[in-house]
Amino acid sequence: MNPKKIMVWLLAVITLAFAFSAASSETLGFGTVNAEDVALRETPGGRKLIRLPKDTCVWIRDTQTDSQGSLWYEVNAEYWDEGTYRGRSGWMKAEFIDAGDALWHDILSVKAGQYGLMALRKDGTVACVCDIQNPELRGWAAGLRDIRQVSLTWLGWGFYALSGSGTFIDADGNTQSNIRLACDYGYPYLITRDNRLLTGGATGLQWIWPADVSPEQLSHVTAMTNTEYRLLLLTDEGRVYAAGFADSEVFYPEPEWEKWTDVVSIDAGISTFTGGRPYQFTFAAVRKDGTVLAAPEQLADMLSAWQDIRKICIGYQWVLGLKGDGSVVILAPGGTKTPDVSGWTGITDIGNGGDYIVGVKADGTLLFAGEHDFSD
Repeated sequence: MNPKKIMVWLLAVITLAFAFSAASSETLGFGTVNAEDVALRETPGGRKLIRLPKDTCVWIRDTQTDSQGSLWYEVNAEYWDEGTYRGRSGWMKAEFIDAGDALWHDILSVKAGQYGLMALRKDGTVACVCDIQNPELRGWAAGLRDIRQVSLTWLGWGFYALSGSGTFIDADGNTQSNIRLACDYGYPYLITRDNRLLTGGATGLQWIWPADVSPEQLSHVTAMTNTEYRLLLLTDEGRVYAAGFADSEVFYPEPEWEKWTDVVSIDAGISTFTGGRPYQFTFAAVRKDGTVLAAPEQLADMLSAWQDIRKICIGYQWVLGLKGDGSVVILAPGGTKTPDVSGWTGITDIGNGGDYIVGVKADGTLLFAGEHDFSD
């Protein structure tokens, strides 16, 4: 063979090998099955394992192109088997899954949970996935309009949206009008436009700091977050108000909330730690100068070196920080391996789902890292 042709052939092979390698290291994150009764296979084109119905949520782990040039996704999936949800991994043709830009485009902000993800688009529409097979949920989200806030419960079972007109809507069809702000953990906390706090059926909530909060003080609240036992409110003056339940002191070494000042962003959650109690309720706040306040003290020590932070997200395994330059930092309080976010740039929002993380890029697309395991 002509040496020149051999060189061209070798370059072509190397180029294809590099392209395959780059593709096979890609994590596309959440997607949904877009056709009826699609086979999940052991290998690309291989033995059929199970069949998945339309709108099944999958987590895309890897990609591969077969000898015919067809793209395949390696996925984690969930299926219904004799009354039980089970997790399974396998391969599906990419044409049968909506993912990447086809699903996640023009995104403004995200809310990530252990069992799902909600994404608010710039035009006020919503995209979402739920890893419990629930096709009605996607239809509900697709019909939402003029939305300015999306949320879901900590475990992800309850999906919520707040419209520009002040209507709070959940996926079960319940609505509440005259609402200005919302957050949730297992039931919603709502602040009305006339500055009343609605507790969504929770009883026994008491103010920790300050001793009481008036409607005038509530009028200054700009953001809320909560765990099962604590509700935190952030004011436009950068102060943090805290409320909780009388019988919940055992769960918290209470921070000195009156010292949480000059705050621009807050979050609350539950995290794993090394030593002592393996799970602890955790809180974090970002100050105007980009430094971080946190509780318990163990977490505060870990985050003391973080600088130029604009938003913080707490999850089971990791704490995620969005920096002012659009990059992302990550820390594992329990010592687990962290996803690689060194290449994340131009990020405008972040979400922490416990075993996965998500970043919103300036162009409105999403980056995912971690690996969502449906068998958990």
